[in-house]
Amino acid sequence: MPLTLGAGAQVSSLLARLAPVKQHKCRLQVIFACWSRVVDYHGLPNVLKTLTSSERKEVVRAFGVVNIFDELLAADYYDLDLSDVGDRFVMQELVHLKCKEPSSALVRVCYEGKEFEVPEEWAEGEVPRKGRISCFFTRTQAVLQKVFEQGAVDHTQKKPAPSSLSSYSLDFLEDFYEGGICS
Repeated sequence: MPLTLGAGAQVSSLLARLAPVKQHKCRLQVIFACWSRVVDYHGLPNVLKTLTSSERKEVVRAFGVVNIFDELLAADYYDLDLSDVGDRFVMQELVHLKCKEPSSALVRVCYEGKEFEVPEEWAEGEVPRKGRISCFFTRTQAVLQKVFEQGAVDHTQKKPAPSSLSSYSLDFLEDFYEGGICS
């Protein structure tokens, strides 16, 4: 019978028993072994917060930023390479969340090492295809409460708003389908 872990808290508890410096490789192996067995996938970003900076980079490199990104727990620091389709997808999702959530913000944004204000055109899918961007995505307590109650997407709408559609999803998924994507 395969091992199933109920919550990310169980993985965090395992990691807490291992010294970050002395047992670095062992801690990474715990993450790699447990990641797909955690049922509470919303708890996984919290597990990442218990890792050292170098451990976190290794986990992101191994799984990819798209597989770790969780809209529900998006409030975090991001350092993204926009030439990478996965990083670009995450940036676009952050821009969409900022547009959908009135009290959310992208703060301390640096593009190519300089302070930067994210232009409105990025919400229409015009995130550049090159460059490095870093930022914090923040939410107010009221927005956090609403997101935890209903999720990051308003499911009461029959059709998603155009600004919430990803212009990178097709590019990203196209490689996985032999005959292309039909809409």
